Amino acid sequence: MMAALELVNLRKDRVAVRAEIEVSRSERLAYEQEGIQTREALARSEAYCRALEARVAVLETRVRRLEW
Repeated sequence: MMAALELVNLRKDRVAVRAEIEVSRSERLAYEQEGIQTREALARSEAYCRALEARVAVLETRVRRLEW
């Protein structure tokens, strides 16, 4: 049978492991949120770039028509 001190140490180890698991979960959640925000920012940036490219195409067309 385990000594009382060994049982106390096992309980402390278990509490420490659970705390470490919670910290890891929190860090993972923060990392996932950061990834979501990064992907959203990229999507906005790409949409803005496409809008600018469309605007350039319109302006180039107008210039060509004026040159005729």
